Amino acid sequence: GYTTDAWSCTKSGEKEPSRFGEFVSIWRWENGTWKLIFNLGTETPRPNEPTPELRLAENRAPHLAPPEALAVMLTEDRSYVANPAGQVRDLAEANARFYRPGKVPMIGVDAAVAVLPKGPGPLQYAEPKTGISKGGDLGYLWGEYTIGDRPSPSGYYLRIWRRNRAGEWNLALDLLHPR
Repeated sequence: GYTTDAWSCTKSGEKEPSRFGEFVSIWRWENGTWKLIFNLGTETPRPNEPTPELRLAENRAPHLAPPEALAVMLTEDRSYVANPAGQVRDLAEANARFYRPGKVPMIGVDAAVAVLPKGPGPLQYAEPKTGISKGGDLGYLWGEYTIGDRPSPSGYYLRIWRRNRAGEWNLALDLLHPR
């Protein structure tokens, strides 16, 4: 599972926060308790209104063995990365969340299309580290990205995918975190 919410930072001795952002945490159920396995966030401007709350989704996707599910998810992810603006309508959930540095969170495909690159864009993604649920219905990938021809990584990316009742993978969340 995963959670996401806003964060703020108030400097010592000050009353108002001076920094704002959003975080995403990925959790795994182990031996009767939830264990945090990944946490990443991004900084945003001061929000004018709260980000809509993430709701529990009852997915009920058909069971798929994790190795098979992972292979299909990675194929869908490569398709998305090759042309985010062109593929987002076909591959993302209607209420998918998109986090970009220095921008308020974008929720929904329509909000994301305006800022996502057409074609591969300037970002180059390193080979991802991955995780997949035991039921093969939720997966994530993360790694480093670079911008253009820069030799050193510029930051980290995280994408979360969910399978729907029809067994299709849909992008649920896309986050960039600069170094």
